[in-house]
Amino acid sequence: MREKVHLKFGKKRQASAGIIDSQSAKTSEGGSERGFDAGKKVTGRKRHMVVDTLGLAFKVIVTAGNVQDRDGAKTLLKEISTETDLVKRFLS
Repeated sequence: MREKVHLKFGKKRQASAGIIDSQSAKTSEGGSERGFDAGKKVTGRKRHMVVDTLGLAFKVIVTAGNVQDRDGAKTLLKEISTETDLVKRFLS
């Protein structure tokens, strides 16, 4: 479906760039993936996401809140490298 949207907007089938970001979210007690994000002062989980240039989600992972943004980004890049050739050169 992402490819159809790209073509509709006059872009190539596959994205040529992406943006990585994360967001901390408070969670109630329970669940194994919980941690304290000291930067945001939030106990909960973190969503790490890659979106393409149109803002369409490419990959999302959820981790404990204490996982550093750079570590979440590394995990995302490794996971999407199996789905696209775009990031392989950055991982070597």
